[in-house]
Formats: sequence, C-alpha cells, structure tokens
Amino acid sequence: MLAACTVITGDLGRTVAIEIDGELTKYLEEGETITLSAAAIDAAGDSVPDAVILWELLDTDPGFDLESTTGVIQGRFPGRGRVRARIEELRSDTVSIRISGAPDSIAAAGDTVITFAADVDVSPRLTSVLIDLTTDSAAMQPLVGKIVTYDLVEPSPGATEAQGFFLTVSETIPGSEPHSMVTTTDSASQAYVVLRRVAGSSLPDSAFVTANAATASGDIVRGSPVMFIVVFEQVP
Repeated sequence: MLAACTVITGDLGRTVAIEIDGELTKYLEEGETITLSAAAIDAAGDSVPDAVILWELLDTDPGFDLESTTGVIQGRFPGRGRVRARIEELRSDTVSIRISGAPDSIAAAGDTVITFAADVDVSPRLTSVLIDLTTDSAAMQPLVGKIVTYDLVEPSPGATEAQGFFLTVSETIPGSEPHSMVTTTDSASQAYVVLRRVAGSSLPDSAFVTANAATASGDIVRGSPVMFIVVFEQVP
C-alpha cells in the first residue's frame, strides 16, 4: 500500500515571512550604534537573499534614530521604542529597543585610602560610582549593570610581594587573574572590590588599585582611573 501524501502547490519562491536575527529586545547606550538584521524566508523555508528589507519605527521620539534602509540604530537618550522590518505589505515581529544612559564620569564613592587591618582577612570596600548628567543636569541618572574594571598597579601583578592578596567581590579563592576584577554597578550606580588575604602569605606595606570605566562605544570615561591606596597594617 502506498503512503498518502499532500501535494504542495503554488509559488514556493514567494516571500512569506521575515525572521529577525537575534533577540527581539536589543539593549544599547546613548551614543552607541547597532545594526539590526533580518532575513526574508520563502514558502520553501529558504532565505531570499535579494529581498529588499526596510525598517520602520512604531513610536514617536523613542530615544534613538533609525535608518530605514540599513537598520542602523543610534541611541540618543535613555528611553525605549519599537521597530519592525517590512517587505512591501509583509511585516516582521516587533523589535523592542531599550536605551540606557552612558556614564559621563567615574569617581570614588568613599575613602580612597583604605586601611587593611592586621586582624581581618578582608579589606573594606574600594567603591566607585558612575555618573550620568547628560540627560538631566540637575540629577544623577542611575546606571545599573555598567562595567567597572579594577586593577592592581603597585606592586606589579605577578610580583612576589603581590602574592599575599587578591582582588574579589565575594570569592574566597583567587580567580585566573587575581589582581584584576571586572565588576558591574548596582542600583546606586556603584561598583566595588575588596582585597582578600592569602593565608600564610606576607603582605607589602601598601598597594595601589585603579578603577576604570568606558562607554559601550569604547570611550574612556572621564575620571578614569580612580586611584585607591590600600595600607596594610602589619602583624606585631
């Protein structure tokens, strides 16, 4: 007995769908540029490489500029909006664009000279704060999840006198780069590290640690590097 089958008729080369590349929510900073990408799909499930895809904005004043023919988006100010791709009367799923503020500067949020007491294993926090005043010059904008990198600069990482401590947020075991730590800001726009002792190791008199930040587009944030001096109390 022959198995039954369904015969597909019609033009299998016609475009029937537009697929968005990547997630349907895109995140970027003010000043950052990204390019949206989409593919036309025909009735046979194959891509249509020569299809002309245009992009359209679904909201007014959304915080970014959209180039309709290229899909290039440039963030202008914190906000959100929606876009979608189209081929003639065919429309894609909606893409949500969310723009966050970009840091203007970085500063210490507290003491820059830290005393590491001889009778404790963990130093006080070396805390920095990212500041964004571009949107509203009268108020600091919250910058959550922005990267701040802390680095030991003195003594030289890898030097014998640097082996008695490492940089961390909460770990009790040194990471692969014990004298460099990538952190992110919290809801107060702050990031921090602490120094943790390595049991049984001697410590230098002091250490110099820097905090650096950059925008998503790679511009160094004003105030970088913030310098922290850690003074080690010596065991009597």
